[in-house]
Amino acid sequence: SLSVSDNLGDHMVGHVYCKFVDEEQAADALNVLNGRYYDGRKLEVEFSPVTDFREARCRDYDEGGCSRGGFCNFMHIKPVPMPLVRSMEEDVQDEIRREEYERRDSRRRRDRDRRDRRD
Repeated sequence: SLSVSDNLGDHMVGHVYCKFVDEEQAADALNVLNGRYYDGRKLEVEFSPVTDFREARCRDYDEGGCSRGGFCNFMHIKPVPMPLVRSMEEDVQDEIRREEYERRDSRRRRDRDRRDRRD
């Protein structure tokens, strides 16, 4: 799941939370993204000890209006546009296909090298 913070307070502005099913994939994402730049800003990626953000969400914001606005200390979760979600899902599928192709290609090369050494 993906949650984008709509808060303006310094301690929450620009935060994006992504929950992974697999810890290894989460570690891979952290390693790939940490230190990269997005929209001219350096990404600082870290693991969160929080796994369930339900208690951290602002109920008033979720119900349509928070009197504290963007400076509320509870999370204001911005909806992620469906075209972006679809695009990210396609990127994941492309990456899976690329990894599968590389594994098969690597196996083929190893097998070919073994055959060549025997001949």
